[in-house]
Amino acid sequence: TSNNWTTAYSTNTFTFDNTKPSSYVTNPSNGAILMTLGTISGAASDNKTGVANVQVRIKKATDTTYWTGSTWVGSEQWLAATGDTSWTIGSATYSTNTKYFITSKATDGTNNIESVGEGSSFTYDITPPNSNITSPSNGTKFSFAPTISGTATDAVALSNIKVSYYNINSLAYW
Repeated sequence: TSNNWTTAYSTNTFTFDNTKPSSYVTNPSNGAILMTLGTISGAASDNKTGVANVQVRIKKATDTTYWTGSTWVGSEQWLAATGDTSWTIGSATYSTNTKYFITSKATDGTNNIESVGEGSSFTYDITPPNSNITSPSNGTKFSFAPTISGTATDAVALSNIKVSYYNINSLAYW
């Protein structure tokens, strides 16, 4: 008899991943006041199996509606972003003087889904502010530069107020 021995074995390799991926919004920046917003963008990461996909939710703060990609509805909507570690999604139809929340959530290669965080908020404002000079009265004549006072309002926020003088003799502003 022969003493030949054969050991048969096989190996399988697998990755154990129970860590959730992470994602965040990079555009718009949190707290921004915007007149336009073309593309929403962000980033995502996962340290084991990679980012499989990212979804984005656009929520209108005033009436708690969500963007479907074509209209606003009352039920929560998650839209598929393009890309994985660097992602983008098209913008929505926004109402002026309104605050919005944009949130992202990533899913990794083993279907771990990120816990949704706060995301980013912004206010859409295309309405110009109003201003009015209250003193001096229109047409009043002075031999000195008077104190100028007035009011300015905006539905969202005022960032600065500028005043200029116009000299009718030299036809120049200063």
